[in-house]
Amino acid sequence: MALQLIQVVGALALIVGLIFALAWLARKKQGFLNRGMMNVVERLSLGQKENLVLVRVNGELLLLGVTAGSISLLKTVDVNAPENISADPGFALQLAKVLGN
Repeated sequence: MALQLIQVVGALALIVGLIFALAWLARKKQGFLNRGMMNVVERLSLGQKENLVLVRVNGELLLLGVTAGSISLLKTVDVNAPENISADPGFALQLAKVLGN
């Protein structure tokens, strides 16, 4: 009886451990796959559910307005244009430059 209990508990621990290992592997693989041609450069919160998001896609910067109900393209910027190249002045300065302020 005690041997059966040990076998059941051991099998259950093995299954739970396997579930955790697979979940960890899935998260790692998802992060690896997200290193493609699109990435979020910076995000600026404007309110509880409103954000400005600067996204790099295929050599272009896209400034997106994100709310709970929609995503709007505000501006497209070619990162290779000389006026858009900077030594990383931060999101606020980059945003002001992009918007022409």
